[in-house]
Amino acid sequence: MGLHTDRLGDVNLDYDPATDAYHVQCDWEDPTSLCSTVVRTVSAVTGQAPTAMTPLYSVFDPDALESLLAPTRDRDIELSFTFEGCRITVAGSGDVVVGPEE
Repeated sequence: MGLHTDRLGDVNLDYDPATDAYHVQCDWEDPTSLCSTVVRTVSAVTGQAPTAMTPLYSVFDPDALESLLAPTRDRDIELSFTFEGCRITVAGSGDVVVGPEE
């Protein structure tokens, strides 16, 4: 099966039932930050309001995430972490994958 596109809140997500994961693409040229994309996506997937979630900065330094990945658009790099019961993988290509925590 392929990806199914859904709109959850203000986020357009592709859902892959084979991996039980949601995919969203971060646009590096968009003024919305990568960390904001992660928070909005996790919020949409879990049904929690962003203000009800643990602050992302308590998991890691959001500025470090953006500085590590933003300049790598043309290189193969990925960073994975857990947040709010989800496993998040962010790639230098801007692909953000949110799935169940392993």
